Amino acid sequence: MSTKKFLNYIDMKKRSRIWFYTLSEIGLFVMFFNISFRSIAQESSNSLIDTRDGKTYKTVTIGSIIWMAENLAFKTSGGCWAYDLDTSNVTAYGYLYTMGAANSGVCPKGWFVPTMDEWNTLVNSVGGELNSIGGYDSKLKEAGLTHWQSPNERSTNESGFTALPGGYKDYNNVFQGIGSYGSWWGGDLIATISQGKPAETHDYFFISNDKEGVFVGLGSDIKEGRSVRCVKKK
Repeated sequence: MSTKKFLNYIDMKKRSRIWFYTLSEIGLFVMFFNISFRSIAQESSNSLIDTRDGKTYKTVTIGSIIWMAENLAFKTSGGCWAYDLDTSNVTAYGYLYTMGAANSGVCPKGWFVPTMDEWNTLVNSVGGELNSIGGYDSKLKEAGLTHWQSPNERSTNESGFTALPGGYKDYNNVFQGIGSYGSWWGGDLIATISQGKPAETHDYFFISNDKEGVFVGLGSDIKEGRSVRCVKKK
């Protein structure tokens, strides 16, 4: 090998090394950026990944609100149950949470438990009003009889909300209503506060298979277990 060719070879190796290290630095930067981004939540136009446990949720935008189109299935350290304590129910229906668990940062970072305002916006978007009887709930409920019991033939889910009948756990620890009844905690619906003491009951929202409409249930014991949907502003 001539001296000139050898020097060219060295130069090429140097350039190769410089180029390699540069790519490595870029890779480290991209990896760091990706980790920082993932610590909040990975989102696309119609889904999000909860980076706490890696679960992916469908989402739907209704008006100015982005809703989870599935019930939350994040397992907390306490205050949550699979229906009938059967974890196979979690895939479709998510967990049932106490009010305390629901309002203690159970949603992914940047998301929150919807308030009366968000639920009103949701119901208004399909032509209904909370606590009014009417078939507008059919636009919110998953169609068919895969999860809902009959009668559910009129449901279309045209909103994309995909309301599911996850049932609930009552204050006597009895699970009931799966397949016929879906209920979700609201973030601001305190029903009773007496003598400055913390509330013992809390309101919630519910949809059933045999009653047309979306209703506010009054005075649920805060230790009962109900589903959670998380939302965020656009």
